Amino acid sequence: MDPDFTIYSCKICNGPLDIEYSHPVIGSFNSYNRESLSSLGEGHTPVVKLSKSASQIGVHSLYAKLEYFNPTASFKDRGSARLVHILKENGCIELVEDSSGNAGASVAAYAARFGIKAHIFVSINAPKPKLLQIQSYGAIIHKISGSKNKVEQEALSFVKKNNLIYASHSRSPYFLEGMKTFSYELINNFIDSGKFPDHIVFPVGNGSLLLGAWKGLEELVALGELKKIPKLHCIQPELVMPVVSRFKNNEYIVGTAARLSKELGNETIASGASVEKPFRMNQILDAIRFTDGDAIGVSEKDILNSYTHLSQVEGIFAEPTSALALAGTELLVDSGVINSADSVLIPITGLGLKQI
Repeated sequence: MDPDFTIYSCKICNGPLDIEYSHPVIGSFNSYNRESLSSLGEGHTPVVKLSKSASQIGVHSLYAKLEYFNPTASFKDRGSARLVHILKENGCIELVEDSSGNAGASVAAYAARFGIKAHIFVSINAPKPKLLQIQSYGAIIHKISGSKNKVEQEALSFVKKNNLIYASHSRSPYFLEGMKTFSYELINNFIDSGKFPDHIVFPVGNGSLLLGAWKGLEELVALGELKKIPKLHCIQPELVMPVVSRFKNNEYIVGTAARLSKELGNETIASGASVEKPFRMNQILDAIRFTDGDAIGVSEKDILNSYTHLSQVEGIFAEPTSALALAGTELLVDSGVINSADSVLIPITGLGLKQI
């Protein structure tokens, strides 16, 4: 069927939508090689070796893919570039997105690039640097009091009332198509070493990078470019870990984060991963299980320690959400999920200046 940008979920089960190609590999990986998808220079981010951290944690090799080299300083540009470009090609002149910050800034930037009016719905508690970035692109900011789910519902109501396009980074299948480029690049990143990472450890909120990477890795295997998909791991803050809870068959009650924050007097510093109801929950679980990965929660203390370590030991100024991956890697090594002879890749999803 032809694309319909007014449909955001399955009309039967209310589940997520995905893109299917008649020739998926030809339509995706090869087109990325033939012509650049870049509209602001997104993608092609560097991979650096973290030798000191690898030695300290106890793994053979540890690498970081520096996603903050993307135009708006976060990995979200991969998805936004594809999504907003497709919307523009199909006549969109005004869109709506809801985001804690990085996705909102990214969509706002590409909307400005393509001459589309953007409404970005955010939590009233969103980090000020991210709000300033969104505003700088000329987007209209709608501040909403309440949880991220409340922000999303307000955005959907606005879409319906004004008959606009919902350019959701968590729901749009086109956004995920852009995320696949993360995996495509890894072939070139590791072509000289001759050994692809055994594990990729992701910080997870909505899970778009993990899912996009999984889709891209499956295409690489189908192409014969890659023999085996690495184990994909999900790391979440203990204060907000719905995926971890489901993965381990534990009950997770929506509102837990708000309750714990009230009890402890603080919220998780990994604000980008503070998502209590990931729209693509079942797909995230499938990706982890299919690749024999794991899902674990990390404490605020461990997140802060890893955040500081990245800056002071490796010279990488990441936002706290990115530090989830390093903190989780250490725990996965301690528990024996990752062996001392293994190689590990972590994405540094956003720049530290985004959350000060």
